[in-house]
Amino acid sequence: MVPVTVSGGEVTAGATRVLHLFKERPDEIVRKIIEEQRRYAEIIEFRLYERPVDYDRLIELVEKVDKVFTW
Repeated sequence: MVPVTVSGGEVTAGATRVLHLFKERPDEIVRKIIEEQRRYAEIIEFRLYERPVDYDRLIELVEKVDKVFTW
């Protein structure tokens, strides 16, 4: 299983795509930030702390999104 989650609220075509990379489990503050972003963006979460890590998939995601946040 690849540690990736894709979600979003009422995302329309052309909406901002945001990738969040997690080195460890996100805390409550990070979760609140992401929940706020879901209102206007498609959110993709990639968990580096879960094994195995599919680095090829990670590179694909980085190339396809508009913004990347690392935590």
